[in-house]
Amino acid sequence: MNLDLSGIINGTPAPKFPVPDGFGAMKLVEVFCDETGDRGWTSQSSTWFGMCAVMVPQESVPQLRATVRGLRAEIGTDKPLHWIEHFKKARHEQRRDMASNMVAAIPGVKVIYVVAEKATMVASPELRSNGDLFYHWTMRLMLERVALALQEWEGGQRRGMVRLGAVKGMDHAESVGYLANVRRKASPWSTPWHLMHWPPRWVGTNEYDGVQAADLYLGMFRRAVERGGDDIREARHLLRHWHQVRSSSRGRVMGYGVKVHGDPSFLTTRGWWQATNRPLEGGSGGHSHLSG
Repeated sequence: MNLDLSGIINGTPAPKFPVPDGFGAMKLVEVFCDETGDRGWTSQSSTWFGMCAVMVPQESVPQLRATVRGLRAEIGTDKPLHWIEHFKKARHEQRRDMASNMVAAIPGVKVIYVVAEKATMVASPELRSNGDLFYHWTMRLMLERVALALQEWEGGQRRGMVRLGAVKGMDHAESVGYLANVRRKASPWSTPWHLMHWPPRWVGTNEYDGVQAADLYLGMFRRAVERGGDDIREARHLLRHWHQVRSSSRGRVMGYGVKVHGDPSFLTTRGWWQATNRPLEGGSGGHSHLSG
C-alpha cells in the first residue's frame, strides 16, 4: 500500500488514505453528481431534497461528451446545459424527448438517485437547522451506493473518479472533512471507499459535460416525481433511462439505484414506479449495512 498525497482543498492538504495495490490498473468509471431542491425546513422550502450520481465507464465517456455537446448544438446554446433553463418550459416538449432518448442510449451507464423526503424522514434538530450537514448526509447515502456499484461492476471491480457540482455558499473543504470522518469510522466489511479516487472534487457546471448530464437526469427525475403522479406520460423521460438505474442481481432498485431517506411510498405508490414492475427490497430495502 502507498499513500495518496494528492488533493489540496482551499490551500489545505486533504486527509490521506491508503491506495490499494493495483488501483491505477483498474478500469475507470467517471462519476458526475448534482443536487436538486433545497435543504431548508420552512413552509417555503421544497418538500424533498435529492441528489443524483451518473456513473459512466471510461469506454462510454466519449459518447457522453458527444451527447451533451450535441444537445447544446441542437438547441443552439453555448451555455452549460441546465434543465430549468433549456428543457423545463412547456414549449420544450421536443427537447425533453430528444434529451431523454439520447442519454438513455449511452451504454454502460449506471444512475443512482437519493431522495430525502422531509415529511417522513427521521431528522435530528441539528440536521434540520444545518443545511450543510443535510447536504453531507444525503451525499454520503449517494456515494456509499456509488462505491458499492464500483465493487460490483460487471466484469470486475473498477475505480471511480467522483466530481460533484459545486454548491454556492458551501465550503467544500468541510465536505471533504465530513467524508474523511466517514471513511475513518468505516469497518472492513462496510462501504468500499477505497475504490474511489480521493478526494472527490467539486466543480462548476461549465467545467464538465458529465455534470450537465447529471443535471438533466435530475430534471427528468424531478418531473416524474412532481408531475408524473397524475399523468404517467410526464414520467416517460425517466422511464426511458430506467434500465440505467442501478439494481441488484435480482432487479431490485429500491436501496440500490434509488434510496429514499424517509417513507419509500413517497415513490413506490406512484403509477410510474409501479409501471416499472421492479420488485421491492422488502420494507426500506437495500444493503442492510448502509447508512439510513
